[in-house]
Amino acid sequence: MAEATSARAALDMEAFGLTNVKTLLGGWNEWVKRGERVQK
Repeated sequence: MAEATSARAALDMEAFGLTNVKTLLGGWNEWVKRGERVQK
C-alpha cells in the first residue's frame, strides 16, 4: 500500500509542476528507516 500512496503523491506533485519526483519503495517509513536524506 505504501508504494501506491507514494506513486499517487508523485503524480500529484508532477501535476503541480514539480520535476525530478520519485516514488519511495516501501513508503516514507522505510525511507527514514534506511537512513536516507530528508529535509525537515
